Amino acid sequence: MESLLALERTHVILVTLAIVLSAYFLFSPKPRPLPDIPWVGKSSRLPGADTWATLASFISRRKWFAEGYEKHSRRGKSFIVPHPLGEKHITLPPDKLGWLLEQPDHVASAADFHYEILAGRYAWTDSRINQILFHEHVIHRSITRKDAKLLGGMWDEIRTGVDELWGKSTDEWRDVRVLDSSSELILRVVNRALVGLPLCRNRDYLSHVDSFTTNVLLCTFATQLTPSFLRHIVGYVVGAPNHWHYRRAARWTLPVIRERVDMFRQVDEGSLAVDDLPEDYITWHIALARSEGRPASFFAPDFIARCLMALEFAAIKTPAATLARVLLDVCGSGAQSGYLERLRDEAEQVYAAHAQTWSKQTLRRMTCTDSAIRESMRLTSLLFALGRKVVPAEGVRAPPGGGETWVAPQGSYLTINAADRHLDPDLYPDPTRYDAFRPGRFLVEQMLKMLMAYMLMHYDIEYLPTRPANFVLGPINVPPPGATIKVRRRKIEVE
Repeated sequence: MESLLALERTHVILVTLAIVLSAYFLFSPKPRPLPDIPWVGKSSRLPGADTWATLASFISRRKWFAEGYEKHSRRGKSFIVPHPLGEKHITLPPDKLGWLLEQPDHVASAADFHYEILAGRYAWTDSRINQILFHEHVIHRSITRKDAKLLGGMWDEIRTGVDELWGKSTDEWRDVRVLDSSSELILRVVNRALVGLPLCRNRDYLSHVDSFTTNVLLCTFATQLTPSFLRHIVGYVVGAPNHWHYRRAARWTLPVIRERVDMFRQVDEGSLAVDDLPEDYITWHIALARSEGRPASFFAPDFIARCLMALEFAAIKTPAATLARVLLDVCGSGAQSGYLERLRDEAEQVYAAHAQTWSKQTLRRMTCTDSAIRESMRLTSLLFALGRKVVPAEGVRAPPGGGETWVAPQGSYLTINAADRHLDPDLYPDPTRYDAFRPGRFLVEQMLKMLMAYMLMHYDIEYLPTRPANFVLGPINVPPPGATIKVRRRKIEVE
């Protein structure tokens, strides 16, 4: 009897599996016809080859990109590579980067690319937020004009945050988990600019913001690795916790936003001066919406609060990983490099020469720190490729000047393999070696420079025997979560 029951259960499982597979092939949309150009990572055209290539790309995508770069990109030719998130990317030669960036959004859309890659329909509690992108518009229009007030508040938050996380003992070395402490610091400093005091130090608020941004990544992977006929179900299930995190965070932000709206009313009535408005994202959002005559929905506290959550993701994850990479790269270069000492000297000299205050102009003088950060970004790109989604129904023709005549169909992705270009020995001598002072760097975010400056001026940091390897999974390339460095408060500090 037991054997018969076991056989029956096996039969039920097999029938269920057959139904699921049949439904997958029956209801999944037909794949878009891709250009007839070389593939890297798919060995045949047999049924199921795409699926296996997608799964294998979690492990092999980095190798495939490097292979495609050597075989095709160096010769100015495009190729197709499977993506761990299910799509196939038409990878352009690096010299076509300028052409791709010049394409208007109705031709090759960065917004649509990120909306799909980052599960815009499921992970953000309101899909309109990442279609309207008003929060990005606010930042682009406002933040460069407000650097004087912002930098003072950010510097105060850096001092407080680093002291709390790294300790103030001058006698004992402390092991610091690099990625964890970097994430915590960036979370606090960013929120000093976005929502100000005291909310930027509110543990309940910050924990839900952090959980929200992490779950965006989880939702991204879950939806893109799910068969399309199940994607809506999986997306809404995996994205459901973000509705909870938003509501918990909104308990803190909504009262602040409502108060700010009332302050603008007082400004209109003449009972409050404009200069008395707090300097943060909430003020910028309301002020810009007013100046541009936006509809009433843009002033709704709930809309502003949801814009804040979308902005948190963009403002936290990448800078946190970058800070961790810089610390590991510099410390992992060994004492013979002298990087820690040279960077500390620069920070102390620039800070002292400008009356111990930071400004955009002062931070531009930190050329060595700027170079060290940019070198980390070059050596270990957080993501391997820059991408756009094809919008027109007729598709997009291959860039001119390369002798290619293919057409990328509507909905396909055009990408540039940025990581391997940064490791090309024809462009960067000895490209795999970390050289903190390699020339030719552009300016980086002021926040990272100030963080590095405070850490180096106030703490001794030990070099590492070797630089710990990054954690690489599919398109993700981040500092190892468990890596630590030893720090100790300096007995002689710059005030």
